[in-house]
Amino acid sequence: MRNPDAVLRKNAALDYIQNYLNTTSFTAAAAYLKKTGAAVLSGSTVPVGATDLGTQDPITGLEQFTYDPTGANAFNKSDVNRDGTVDFNDAVLVDEYNGQTYANQTESLAAVAPTPVTGVTEQISLVAVQQVDGEAAIGSADLNVVNAALTGTATTNWYGYNLQKIGPGTIDWARTGGAVNVYTGASFEVSSGTVQIGGSIDPFSGTGATAGNHVALAINDGAKVQFTPNAASSQIGGLSIDSNSVLDLTNNQLIIDYTTGTQSIADATIRSYLINGRNGGAWNGVGGINSSTAALPANSNYGVGYADGADDVVAGLSSGQIEVKYTLLGDANLDGVVNGDDFTILAGNLGKSVTAWDEGDFNYDGVVSGDDFTALVGNLGKQANGATVQLPAADLAAIDAFAAANGLFADVPEPASLGVVTLLGATLLLRRRRAIL
Repeated sequence: MRNPDAVLRKNAALDYIQNYLNTTSFTAAAAYLKKTGAAVLSGSTVPVGATDLGTQDPITGLEQFTYDPTGANAFNKSDVNRDGTVDFNDAVLVDEYNGQTYANQTESLAAVAPTPVTGVTEQISLVAVQQVDGEAAIGSADLNVVNAALTGTATTNWYGYNLQKIGPGTIDWARTGGAVNVYTGASFEVSSGTVQIGGSIDPFSGTGATAGNHVALAINDGAKVQFTPNAASSQIGGLSIDSNSVLDLTNNQLIIDYTTGTQSIADATIRSYLINGRNGGAWNGVGGINSSTAALPANSNYGVGYADGADDVVAGLSSGQIEVKYTLLGDANLDGVVNGDDFTILAGNLGKSVTAWDEGDFNYDGVVSGDDFTALVGNLGKQANGATVQLPAADLAAIDAFAAANGLFADVPEPASLGVVTLLGATLLLRRRRAIL
């Protein structure tokens, strides 16, 4: 077993070097020292986003490259897997070995990690994991240090294999910039604890040369992924949630690719996730997609809707994609406002058995009915951000005529001449409308 004092001395040395390099003295020497400490990887080809060093590994003969050409992370203790970047790969390792220590020989010998780029499992030193904060055991303090590094601007790598989170802690992402390299086949499986996604850039979508690649997301074994309120829109390359787990969308939107499956299967799957998360309208269910924002009493006129690009309802949504979005009940086309366009969709499907929000089924009961019409009228002229819009008089007249023709307000003791314009502000009347199937 390693001497604990040796690790502490190593940590102190790294801190000293890092502090020294941050000074303005000996600039040239500092730059040279950083480059000599840069993480060097090798492979048969140079991955996208990496810098070819123009050298070969003396043992394997493979090309050498780095993600850290200037050595910016050469002495960064949070770069646990030593690939030259600090990202989810490092946070997952620190979280996985929570409670363990390099001083325990059994734990040290059993510690493994996927090799950057290739994904081949190899033994990892718990010294590298534990050195994050230098304490006696790996714990929440180490993860907090890495979480702090998942902010600001930096490079993020998703290699072409499944990265699985099995530790109990919470990983917080809040990057505001930097490249996101997503290699073909990259996936993220959250099997324990929580992952919170915030910040102003999408962590699951490739940029630059990897644009168009998206990380597939799986959540299982009671784990949770939460998008923090007002996070950047994200796009993932597939979604799987088991019956004990949850994706909390809060007030955000998510694009899900299903290019490897059929529309009917994809729609049925996402719809089932939303029905589970909706939990009868409470929006706090498990086994699917819920919204802690929609669950607030003040937001009872909101929900989580979805649309399939193949339905040609949402502008800019491609076939093979499903958009899931926190929005007002009645916002059939997910444009953030309830207006005549949404009414047109609902009116065309009234009384029909349907299977989608973008067909007017806002309560997920499988039919467009008076309940869905009531939800739409209750939000008519509103925007999801709380603002209101002035609707054309012709739209209001058409909705009023439609309501009268279908007897939707038949049991409301209100003069017909008042029409929808008066009913919009009458909360009591909205509660008394009869549902017409």
